[in-house]
Amino acid sequence: MKDLLLKYARYNQWANEKLVNVIKTQAPELLEKVIPSSFDTIKKTFLHVADAEYIWHVRMSGGTADKIPGKSGAGIEAVAEMDQRLIDFISSKDDAYFRQSTSYKSIKGDPFTNNNGAIFWHVFNHSTFHRGQVVTQLRNGGFTGAVDSTDFISFERLS
Repeated sequence: MKDLLLKYARYNQWANEKLVNVIKTQAPELLEKVIPSSFDTIKKTFLHVADAEYIWHVRMSGGTADKIPGKSGAGIEAVAEMDQRLIDFISSKDDAYFRQSTSYKSIKGDPFTNNNGAIFWHVFNHSTFHRGQVVTQLRNGGFTGAVDSTDFISFERLS
């Protein structure tokens, strides 16, 4: 399981980086333009992804959430740091770790216990969902340029 999760973590990093690079080529106003979605700007959507990755990393490592990217004035590049933290964390664990479970509290304070491997699948699927929203926000914000595929199979074809 570790090898699959590590591959998916690297895919997640690659896909996020592709979108961030496209966005960085655009006028800065596009990041802040109000475009209806789960989060009303591209910047807020990317920071939500970074925040979620950060919070899950903290839960999994037993740390304290003290520098949430979206609350610390970070830019969309913050997602790259979070992606690398997840890759490093997964790399540091043995395969048995991903068959074990972790207990944590939700943002609302509700207690949960979930399988560690499933938690990471959730984190990466969550990012994929929001990347799709970012592409839609780009298009609805007036972007007409090319956005290369961020599908997993496109990542696989690189290896």
